[in-house]
This record gives sequence, structure tokens and C-alpha cells, in this order.
Amino acid sequence: MAAPRSARSLSALRPALSPTIRAQQGGSECTTDWECSLGGRCVSSDAAQQMTRSNPASDARPRGRCACDAWFTGGDCSLLNLEPAASPESAGLQVPGYHSWGGRCTYDGATGKYVGAFSMMVGGCSLNQWQWGSAIVVAEADAPEGPYSL
Repeated sequence: MAAPRSARSLSALRPALSPTIRAQQGGSECTTDWECSLGGRCVSSDAAQQMTRSNPASDARPRGRCACDAWFTGGDCSLLNLEPAASPESAGLQVPGYHSWGGRCTYDGATGKYVGAFSMMVGGCSLNQWQWGSAIVVAEADAPEGPYSL
């Protein structure tokens, strides 16, 4: 018996999250990890450390550079380091005239399908009407990335 598709799909998706997809960036000037979006560390340079030690009266904080964690990229580590989707038109839940901003799926071993619950705007509402115009819909797909159908 073959492994459930969910086990195979998760390992297939890992390369999309791999830090080798795009080179980690970083490099923006910082004084704290907060300035690296908590997606990396503010690594002080030797020169900044030396300058602070040579002038202890200075209230200037040593400056460093952001060094991104593996899953983040960008100068200040504020972007996820993901590979672009293969085909945005066929991924996820696409229903013409309706807006959806995401969902979550699980593998249904009985049907061999992925079942997802998605947030969706109903009745032609736009996102600024989410308080009363949103609903949760259930959709199915053959693969975790979709496409899903209601």
C-alpha cells in the first residue's frame, strides 16, 4: 500500500520552503532584532563593537547588519523565502466573482481527496465588508495545492 498522498505531498512541498531557493539576504543596518522583523538577528559588526568600546561615554548603540534566518529574506528579513507558485491561476480556491483570503486543508483517507475550509466573501461583497459578508466554505481537491472546487 502506498503512503497516503499527504505524506508524499508534504515532502514534495519542502523544497518550496527551502532556504536554497533564493539566497538569504539581509544586510540592512540595525541595532536590535526587531529591526530585522524578528525574521533574523541583528549581528553587530566588529567595527561597531570596537567603536562603542573606545568611546564608552557615547550613548550611540552599536550598529549591525541583519542576518536572516533560513525561512526569511529581504534586506530587513521581512519576506518569507518561498518559491513562487507554479501556476497561480490553478492553485487554491478560485471562484470567479468571489474573493477568498486563504484556508487550510487536510487529507481525507476515505475519499482520497484534500478537503479545505476557506474564508470567502459571499454575495459579491468586497473585503471591506468582511464583518457581515464573509463565510466559511468547504471545497475539495486532488492535491493540497489545488485547484479546489466547491
